[in-house]
Amino acid sequence: MGTTREITIKDLPGALRADADRLESLTLNGIRSAANECEALVVTKSADFADLGTFMQAWQVSETESGALLTNFAPHAGVVEEGSRPHWPPFFPMLDYLARKQGISLVGLSDPGTSGPYGMAGNDWFAQSPEREKLRLQALSVCRAIAAHGTKPKRMLGSSQDDFARIVERHVSQVLNGAGA
Repeated sequence: MGTTREITIKDLPGALRADADRLESLTLNGIRSAANECEALVVTKSADFADLGTFMQAWQVSETESGALLTNFAPHAGVVEEGSRPHWPPFFPMLDYLARKQGISLVGLSDPGTSGPYGMAGNDWFAQSPEREKLRLQALSVCRAIAAHGTKPKRMLGSSQDDFARIVERHVSQVLNGAGA
């Protein structure tokens, strides 16, 4: 159902500006509404490879003058999204990660700071069980692979562009149709 309004040629520029401002405002509302659904989408995708949940919980939507911004504030967000060049990663965090994934406690082992390229070889804590030594060798193997090849990108945002476009289109359409625009 449409509305009719009579406008003189003298009033036309002002009426067009008012309509444009109204449509811009409605469109921005649709984009901002869609951003929250886009955030939920990347949080769900992030859960597929979550460890402690730092990356997954660091997504945030903020309104901008031109719409909305979806950002991840985790310190490692860039490396997750874009991957990394070959480098020697810190050994202890790698060991800690693998231990959590395998349910092995690191009680009694302290972070030596820089562990060097041999992954704390000769540390008595590892010598106490074959399971611990196997864990050390696994962490060392992962570190060597990253040193040789880097890490592959996850492309959380990049792989979601088509989904984002559909979500924004749906939200903007709903706002415009609901306003009789």
